[in-house]
Amino acid sequence: MGLHFDEMKYDLTSVEQMIKMIQKEQKILSLSLDTPINVVSMHRPSKLVLSQNIEIPNMINSYGEEFIKGFKYVSDSRMNWREDVEQIIKSGKHNKLHILTHAFWYQEKEMETKDILGKFVSDAKNERYISISENIKNVEDFLHKEDI
Repeated sequence: MGLHFDEMKYDLTSVEQMIKMIQKEQKILSLSLDTPINVVSMHRPSKLVLSQNIEIPNMINSYGEEFIKGFKYVSDSRMNWREDVEQIIKSGKHNKLHILTHAFWYQEKEMETKDILGKFVSDAKNERYISISENIKNVEDFLHKEDI
């Protein structure tokens, strides 16, 4: 199981600080899920991440040199593949592939980007309201669900 790490959430000034924050998130996620977390993948990796072979103890860095230089890398960006993945696989040209997909963008029924984002915000609002209503008696005296 792996950690998806967003370095932009922190004011990092060194690789050492980044490694410490990765390890902190790794520990939190591992304890929360009661399972080992031994892989990290960066969200929108910076030039710093891509230019250095960052080694994190007891973790595989999916943007480490082995994967960046030794694998063909392809990713979907908001469901947009810059290269034809099926053709890359069928060609047999590359024996190692690093394929990044973002499950967030894929729904049971195909949706436009605007609708996916709208649903995400709407779902979050509803989840937040449910959480508040479970923790505040008579929340409807103050706020009705249809008002959010």
